[in-house]
Amino acid sequence: MTVNSTLDCLQRIIAEIARRFWRAVFGRRIDVQPKLIIPDFRAIGQAVECGFGFSVLPDYLCADWVK
Repeated sequence: MTVNSTLDCLQRIIAEIARRFWRAVFGRRIDVQPKLIIPDFRAIGQAVECGFGFSVLPDYLCADWVK
């Protein structure tokens, strides 16, 4: 397995996890294709803050943004 095929596989898995989470929490489907895979919650928050898209984060990391 090459690095690119491994990343493609990881991207599909993460997209499916996001779809399932969205459907369970919000009761409807979402069609997403991750553009970034970031393994750190704080870095994800910074990416969202800089306009790279959206994410679902623990409330303790984004409480200041949603006041």
